[in-house]
Amino acid sequence: DSADLYQQATERASRIQAQSNLANIVASSVDLRETFDAFAEEVRWLIPFEQAAMLMIDQETGIIERYASYPLNEVHSAGPMLLEGSVVQQILDAGEPVALRRSTDGGAAEDWSVFGSEVSELAAVAIRESSESTAVFALLHAGRADYDAMDLRALDEVSGLLSVTIDRQRLYERAEYVARHDHLTGLANYRYLQEHLTKLQASA
Repeated sequence: DSADLYQQATERASRIQAQSNLANIVASSVDLRETFDAFAEEVRWLIPFEQAAMLMIDQETGIIERYASYPLNEVHSAGPMLLEGSVVQQILDAGEPVALRRSTDGGAAEDWSVFGSEVSELAAVAIRESSESTAVFALLHAGRADYDAMDLRALDEVSGLLSVTIDRQRLYERAEYVARHDHLTGLANYRYLQEHLTKLQASA
């Protein structure tokens, strides 16, 4: 009926607006952690969650690290953890957004500690650079969330934008480094010295 159509149209408009806001965040991102906070705020309009987390993954060493959380949760500021035996490996192996419960899907046999002991359900997606997964974006719940196919599609769209954000951030960091270091020796250059002296003078 008309009430249902109106509700669907309103939800669709909210999703379009949220996706537009996410694209604007990507275009203006400089600091990845600040960008993640802004991202998570907008994702709330697309997919409900209690907490969002981004993990960085080093496939070569088999290490995962909780890079950012929203809202900020100091409890999960622990250091690097092993990828092997972690539920994160299941997320990477899926190759697409997944919804997992600790009590099912083989989750009870895997290590969920990188997400916290209170988390019982999550929706997550691997962030890929070239052909390798280098990060995971996860939405966390202590109770039941019942993520559906629409939520996972939205999460897939978000992962694409996050991938672009990480690429831009790494290019920016590389450009910053090149501007302040000698190309041949890797040593800090005159510009770096001048900027460092200016900072020291300002703090004196």
